[in-house]
Amino acid sequence: MNEATARTGMRKGGGWLAVACSLVVPGLGQWRQGRHAPAVAMFAAALLLWIVWLGWAVHLWSALDADLHAHPG
Repeated sequence: MNEATARTGMRKGGGWLAVACSLVVPGLGQWRQGRHAPAVAMFAAALLLWIVWLGWAVHLWSALDADLHAHPG
């Protein structure tokens, strides 16, 4: 991990693949990036919110988060 990555907390994680993974299973893109705590949180939030029909929102949030953390700049 380089200095800029350490400062921002961002890691290289194959942007489009991480986004695609998170669209299929919320949190999977974060897990692929090595960000396990956010991955578990995204998955749990999606699981709980699908019960009240809002899980689609977490799917989109998870994909956006994976994309934002895939590019260091």
